Amino acid sequence: KNNLILPWHFVLGNHDWRGSVESQANLSLPHWNLPSRYFSRVITGANATPSPRSANDYEGGGDGSSFLAELFFIDTTPLLNKYKKDYRVWRNVRKTTNSYRQLQWLEGALRTSKAVWKIVIGHHPLYTYGAHYGEKWGPNHAELKRLLEQNRVSFYLSGHDHNLQCIRPVNETTTHVVTGAGSKVVGLQHAYKDSGLSTIYSKSIHGFAVVSLSHEAAIMRFVSGEDGSVLHTETLLARKIRTDD
Repeated sequence: KNNLILPWHFVLGNHDWRGSVESQANLSLPHWNLPSRYFSRVITGANATPSPRSANDYEGGGDGSSFLAELFFIDTTPLLNKYKKDYRVWRNVRKTTNSYRQLQWLEGALRTSKAVWKIVIGHHPLYTYGAHYGEKWGPNHAELKRLLEQNRVSFYLSGHDHNLQCIRPVNETTTHVVTGAGSKVVGLQHAYKDSGLSTIYSKSIHGFAVVSLSHEAAIMRFVSGEDGSVLHTETLLARKIRTDD
């Protein structure tokens, strides 16, 4: 249990929107980090604690990158058209949110980030072969995808589907990771029928993902929640040292 005494950073999901998201953001607990519906944190180097961005993060760095990674936590529920038909969710969303404002913030934050690794984290996957395959995002799907690609985001991490998936769309550079198998497992209910997607790994099993970062590479491991074994390892080279970039 002591291994779990770490700073926990959260994103809001669709079930959270059935209640008060403000009360969750205002919780005052030692390891609870949800300062607002969307926010970013920088990791300045190895073993550094994620912290808010500051002006000092842009000083130094001969290669133009002054810190190791920046994590962008976004609130995806208001971005999906499907929830307009779910009164339990939309009655709260429509009172307090502005989807355009969030995407505008994300675009500016990504554009000005000088991190080696840019990682966006949201509850809903942009690509999945789980139960939420084909979920109705509306125009925000294309807009979020554009922001990821245009701003050289390395990973988009999500949950929502209760399994493990690693997908890299053809002609796109962002790797999409679905890791929603911490509490329950739901099967991969759709065949890999999209010619535009390259499924690197998928499995319906309890587990989670661990990402290790250095200035040279990112190593993502899917770990079994049943016996702790490593199910799959995916290595991504930093863009500055890729021979094809």
